[in-house]
Amino acid sequence: HEEQMSRLRIELEESSLQAREKKAAELIESHANDLQTLRSELESSSVAQLERMRSEAAEQHAIDLERVTCELKEAHAAEVEKIKADVTLMANSSQAEQLEQLAASHREEINSLRSTLTSEYEAKISDL
Repeated sequence: HEEQMSRLRIELEESSLQAREKKAAELIESHANDLQTLRSELESSSVAQLERMRSEAAEQHAIDLERVTCELKEAHAAEVEKIKADVTLMANSSQAEQLEQLAASHREEINSLRSTLTSEYEAKISDL
């Protein structure tokens, strides 16, 4: 009877140990699956967040590029207008100088002719 009880006890202990080992293995497998699921979800959310951030960065880059392009076009247009105004001013100034030189030259020629004519006239008058 004791022997039978001892055998039953050993069988129960072995059975209990096997049940605990089986339960532990199931828990380990369940935890491993849960961890893998969490890892996958984290990777998916990280990838999605990274893609969203890339998309936002690309959109911001396009906006900044458009703004800078507009600023450069405006600055270029202003510079072209300034150059046109400077060239026009230089042309007008140059033409005014040329006209003043031409007028001065004509005045000198007229004065020279007057002087010559006056001298000739006085010489003829004195000859008379």
